[in-house]
Amino acid sequence: LNSCAYHAGQNGEANHGRISRLTLDELREELINFQLGSPKKVNILVCHHHPTLIPNVNIPDYGSIVMGESLLHFLGSGQAGRWLVVHGHIHIPNLMYAQGGMASATVLSAGSFSAHLYPELQGFARIQFYELDIGVKSDGLLVGKGRAWDWTPGKGWNKATRESGLP
Repeated sequence: LNSCAYHAGQNGEANHGRISRLTLDELREELINFQLGSPKKVNILVCHHHPTLIPNVNIPDYGSIVMGESLLHFLGSGQAGRWLVVHGHIHIPNLMYAQGGMASATVLSAGSFSAHLYPELQGFARIQFYELDIGVKSDGLLVGKGRAWDWTPGKGWNKATRESGLP
C-alpha cells in the first residue's frame, strides 16, 4: 500500500501517510473477492507509514496514515482473512494487535535496516532486521515466530536482546 501517494499534494502531506476513501473501498472489494473460495493464506500488507499510533511514543511529526484506523478496522473485520501489517517510517520496533476483536490485525513496526537515526530517536529506535516464520492454523489464526537482529557499530549484526527494540 503506497501510503506516500499524496506526498506531492498540498502543504503538510509529506508529514504523514494517507489512504483515500476510494482506495480503501477498492481495496476492500478486491480483498473480499480474492478471499472467496481460496485456501487459507498468510495475508501481509506492507506500507511505509504506521496505520495507528504506537503506545507510549511521544515524538513530533509522528505521521500516521490518515484513514489508517479505517484500514485496520476493515482488516480486523475478518471479511478478508487474518492480517499482518508491516510498516516502517519511525524506526521504532514494536509488535502489537490493532484495536478490535478476535480478527484484529497484528501490526509490526519495523526498526530500520539502514537509517541514520535522528538524535531524538536514538534512545528508542533501532537498526534491526527480522526473520519471520508465519503460518495459518486450521481455524484461520496467524501463528509464527520471529528473530530480530541488531546492528552495533564495531560489532556488526548480533541477535537482539531484551534491551533492544524487538528481542
